[in-house]
Amino acid sequence: MSTVNLAAMAERASEVRKEARTKDELGQLKKFRLFSRTELIESLGSSEQADKKLVTRHIAKIEEKLGKSFGQRSANNHVYFTVAECHQILDELIDMAPKYLSKIPRAFRTRRAITMMMTNLKGGTGKTTSAVHLAVALALYQFSRPRILCIDLDPQGQLHEYMDGRLISYESTATLGGVLVGDVEPPEDKSHKQWLLDDVVRPSCVANIDYIPAVPGDKKLESVLAEGFHEGDFNNFDVLKVLDEQIVAPLRDEYDLILIDSGPHANLTVDAGMYAADVLVVPAATRSMDAEATYSYFDEIYEKHKNLAEELGKEDYKAVKLLPVIYKDSRPAARQIKRKYARIVGNENLLPVIKEREAYQQMGGSFNTSYSYQSAADFGSTAFKAVINDWDLVAAAVFDILEGIQDAEEFGGQQ
Repeated sequence: MSTVNLAAMAERASEVRKEARTKDELGQLKKFRLFSRTELIESLGSSEQADKKLVTRHIAKIEEKLGKSFGQRSANNHVYFTVAECHQILDELIDMAPKYLSKIPRAFRTRRAITMMMTNLKGGTGKTTSAVHLAVALALYQFSRPRILCIDLDPQGQLHEYMDGRLISYESTATLGGVLVGDVEPPEDKSHKQWLLDDVVRPSCVANIDYIPAVPGDKKLESVLAEGFHEGDFNNFDVLKVLDEQIVAPLRDEYDLILIDSGPHANLTVDAGMYAADVLVVPAATRSMDAEATYSYFDEIYEKHKNLAEELGKEDYKAVKLLPVIYKDSRPAARQIKRKYARIVGNENLLPVIKEREAYQQMGGSFNTSYSYQSAADFGSTAFKAVINDWDLVAAAVFDILEGIQDAEEFGGQQ
């Protein structure tokens, strides 16, 4: 029987890794669904034929003004728009001030980005699936077009699979970990903020979502944080400011929401995310094997925030919400666990449930969301519409939270 040559395997792995670092990104950018002209017009609150004709004429005027055509014509002569085209048309319609002006969805804007972190120590609770679905749901909800930045704090790096889908080039891609540990730095002729916008932040397949990716090599960040944290006789909590100071604070004026997806770890990387966050959302599976870990995690959140407040002056979170996921109403244990979650956070801090649905299995390892599909066989199916309805309810609740935070800040500023 031959022995296993681990040294040879490691050497070949190093060669493959080095080769991957020298190649450009491979594959195709993930495609996102298009929107029919009817969908766009119905977002204005009318399905009357006369109104459709009026809006169609106005779109033609916008095309004439801008000197370009919108949309793609299908074989049946229907017109479909990209998300970016829908947003531009709505903005131009507002400038035209037509008689239906009051019905045109306004762009959701905050004075500065509100930072929301998805966090739970328990693995398998769908944090990344929840973070991505929530980001896309908010991006598309009633064409409110918020500017969203997603930050991947988990070195598993799955956020990139959803947002772009190509094989990432480690050589040319600035990742979150690379920025925070100083492996990549801005050139002398660019400010830190402009460098982030030009070379670190990446556009996603959804027009109003940008993201900063992570890769497995970003595990180095935890080692660097630990080294700085335990330097000297006392813990150096200042190292936990790195995400806020290097990424979040410089970009707050560019976005309306910054959404952080964290890994299932009790480590300093997650602590840095908690320091940067204004709002925490805890995705919590409604299964017996997951519930106990979630119950315990609220003790950990309390202790972490207490330390951040004492050592760094961290303010109270503006909201802490629990998102029940993998929920099945017919399962008695799920109903009981949901009631216990409500007892912990209060009914007012319990977001609408995300139900266990077959569509998630249908999507499988495709790294698509239920919003991604276009055809009647996919997007039009009952299974996918049910998932979208679940997330639209959550998106509506999150917009209420964001608006409440804005109102409180505005009222507080006037006192």
